[in-house]
Amino acid sequence: MNHRRAALARPIRTAAVALLVLLVVAQPVSAGWDRGWSAPTSQPSQTVAADGRTVWLTHQLPFAETPRLRLLHPAAVVEHVGLHQSNHEGARDQLPLDSAVPWTEMPSRGRLSGPRSAADVVVPPDEPILSPVTGTVIRAGGYRLYCVHDDSFVVISPDAAPDWEVKLLHISGLHVEVGSRVLAGSTQLADHATSFPFRSQVDDMTAEPSWPHTHVEVVDPSIENVGNPGSGGC
Repeated sequence: MNHRRAALARPIRTAAVALLVLLVVAQPVSAGWDRGWSAPTSQPSQTVAADGRTVWLTHQLPFAETPRLRLLHPAAVVEHVGLHQSNHEGARDQLPLDSAVPWTEMPSRGRLSGPRSAADVVVPPDEPILSPVTGTVIRAGGYRLYCVHDDSFVVISPDAAPDWEVKLLHISGLHVEVGSRVLAGSTQLADHATSFPFRSQVDDMTAEPSWPHTHVEVVDPSIENVGNPGSGGC
């Protein structure tokens, strides 16, 4: 090869290498999915529980959002979400997302809050309860539901909206206390949901025998609460 041809060949080889690098760098993340690589999970996975009922693996995905927050499913395995009226007028309606497990808006309870201002998340009896948001625990402890049934609660000040409160009820075996930092989808709040000796509204949406549920709501405490009949603790 003479000097002229060699001089022409060098730019061609350089351009070819640059094109190859560009093609490699420009490959989309999904380019390997058809080769067996794992694609990001964007939907819950349907599976069957030991008793034959359909349940969903939630993959740390959100199930609902409010104007300022997104709420992750509070457990790794969920059967159903029932949305209903909270007994606190400051509770914000929760908009279900495409990444939510199957959900139902339940009939009115005759309260003053929005129709989707609380969520009853049905979970296996021994399923650990996880934090639906990242933030700091500001209240936690026990109370008596309807002045009769022992229950526990956790209230979180979420980092994304620290003047609001994320409340979880119907949980047992607390793992956190006031001041605890919690991470959405990973920090365990309690051993499991509380089982009660009575039927709940959400039980009509699930298989039998009914599983317990954890109650989740997002409250703006600047909105005054008005008492509702047939609700509250002691």
